[in-house]
Amino acid sequence: LITELESHSQSVTCLSLTTIECHSDPLQCASQERVVMVSGSSDKSARAWDVFSGDMSCRLAGHTDTVTAVSVDRQGQGCVTASLDATVRYWSLESGVCEAVMRGHTGPVRGVAITSDSRQSVSVGDDGTMRIWNTAVNSRGLGEDFF
Repeated sequence: LITELESHSQSVTCLSLTTIECHSDPLQCASQERVVMVSGSSDKSARAWDVFSGDMSCRLAGHTDTVTAVSVDRQGQGCVTASLDATVRYWSLESGVCEAVMRGHTGPVRGVAITSDSRQSVSVGDDGTMRIWNTAVNSRGLGEDFF
């Protein structure tokens, strides 16, 4: 065991992480890479962590039921969460602010993934649907159904 991270008040239900490489001048970059991890919990929140320092960078609160899935974008700047509350949320990991609540599922949402370019996310739920959402700010609007 390298370290143990604690902060959730109930069981941790899901986890996602991404590694961001620093492509700038090494003298201007604290390390050559950083690892961003987001955990979801039955305490209805998600938490963003810096894996190397063990520090929690922000608490993502807003779901009204268990967070069942998380997916962090490749840049480590945002993530999507899914919940038993039938919503998908897009969060800024820089501010901890929920930037969009995506509604459309009629039951618990069990899985979520964000595309490599962060423009869309995909969710699956107990209602038997897979939904594709806009997660890029554009003319269609953040959080709108893609199709």
